[in-house]
Amino acid sequence: MSMVRPVPTWLAWVIGGLLAAGLSLLTGAWILAYWATHPLRIPVPAAPPVDTAPYEETTFTSADGVPLSGWFFPRAHARATIVLCHGHQFNRSQLIPVIRLLYDEPYQFLLFDFRRAGRSGGSVSGIGAVEWLDVIAAVDWLGQERRAAGKPIGAFGLSMGGAAVILAAAQDRRIAAVATHGAYADLDRAVRQRCRFLLGMLGPLLYRPVRVFGSYWLPGNPEDTAPSRVVGNITPRPVLLLHGSHDPFVAPEDVHILYRAAREPKRLVMLPHSWHVTVGANDEERYRTELRQFFRAALLDPR
Repeated sequence: MSMVRPVPTWLAWVIGGLLAAGLSLLTGAWILAYWATHPLRIPVPAAPPVDTAPYEETTFTSADGVPLSGWFFPRAHARATIVLCHGHQFNRSQLIPVIRLLYDEPYQFLLFDFRRAGRSGGSVSGIGAVEWLDVIAAVDWLGQERRAAGKPIGAFGLSMGGAAVILAAAQDRRIAAVATHGAYADLDRAVRQRCRFLLGMLGPLLYRPVRVFGSYWLPGNPEDTAPSRVVGNITPRPVLLLHGSHDPFVAPEDVHILYRAAREPKRLVMLPHSWHVTVGANDEERYRTELRQFFRAALLDPR
C-alpha cells in the first residue's frame, strides 16, 4: 500500500506565501486601475479665486452625451479666447494660476471640468482617450457664444489636458494655437511610467495586470491614444510644448517625442528643476513670458 508523503511544513509556508503575495499584487493592480479610471472628485470652489475677474457658470454636453460644467471669464475688450484644460485627478481650479499670468492680456477664458471631474458628469475617466471630445465640446460652445463667436481660439492643457488638446486640435481646425505642459506622448507610456513611479521595481511586473483590469473601464486601447501620432496634423497652426526637467510622472523623453513628431511652427521649452505641471513654480516670469509671446503671436498677431 503506497503512502502519500505529507507536504513539508516549510514548503507549505512557501507556497502559501507565494499565493498570498501574488493575490496581493493582483489586488494592488486592480486598485490602481480602478483609481486611475475612477479618480476621486476634487470639490470645485463655489466661486473662482480670482477676485478681479467677472465670470459666469456654464454647461455644455460632449458629443457622447456627457454633461460638462465650467466657468467662462468674458472680457469686453477680448480679442481671442483661450480654453484651459486641467490634468488627471484635478478640476478646472488647477488652471486659475494661468488666468492670473495672462489676465492683463486681451483674452477671455473658458475653464471646464473634464468628465468624471469636478461638477461634470460621467462615471469613468478616459485619461485622455475620450477627453478630446470634451475639448471639442468646449469649442462648440464658444462657437455659439456671441461674445466669443468670430474670435480666434487657443487651447492650453496640463498633463492629460495637454494630451486631450493635441488630440482635439489634430481634428478640429477651429483651435488656432496649442500649448501644453507635461503632456504625454502616448497613454500606454504614461501608464507604464505611473506604475513605475508608484510601485518602484514592481511597476514593470504589474503593468500588464493594471492594463488588463483597466481595459474593463477604459474606453479603447491605451496604445491608440497617442498624441505623438497626430501632433503633426496641427500644422500650420503653432504648437508650444512645455515640460519639467524633473517630471517623474511623464518623463521628459515624452516631450521630445512630441516635439520630433510635431511640424513647424513649434517650440519646446524645458523648465529646469520643475516637477509635474507646477505652473510657474520655479520660474514664474519665464512661464508667463513663454505663454504671452506664444499666444500673442498665434492669436493676436497671426501672420
